[in-house]
Amino acid sequence: MIKENLLQECPYIFFDLNKLSKDEITKREVKGRKTIKNNPWTDVFDTWFEYLKSSCKTEEEIINFISVYWAIQIPHCKKLPLGRDPYDFIGYLLAKIDVNKYEDFCNGIVTPIAIDVLGKSWENDAFIYYDYWNDPKVIEASKKYK
Repeated sequence: MIKENLLQECPYIFFDLNKLSKDEITKREVKGRKTIKNNPWTDVFDTWFEYLKSSCKTEEEIINFISVYWAIQIPHCKKLPLGRDPYDFIGYLLAKIDVNKYEDFCNGIVTPIAIDVLGKSWENDAFIYYDYWNDPKVIEASKKYK
């Protein structure tokens, strides 16, 4: 029942950033943050990842989803739930977003997400040298989504 309710909220939470006012964006981000705070993170993540895979078909829709996801989850600093393969999540993004075409987006948003969920170090600027698109484990995980 929780996942069904969460799934129904997804179209509202994962809005098109280009079509809403700043005030409306803020309201929807607040709703997303409350969803994280008030529900088991495993259910939220699983539902949101399923929504991403089933409802976001174009690169632009996936980029929009990830942009909203990043903005919503930042205050919570959420890692992936226990038992979830972080390489699967990042591999999905690698398979679906052209790193060359969307280099700024990938460097600015996907790389920090990858660093967080893969447990890479933010200390000593180690993250500057991490390219998820060259990580053999991410590449392997991406193959099932191509």
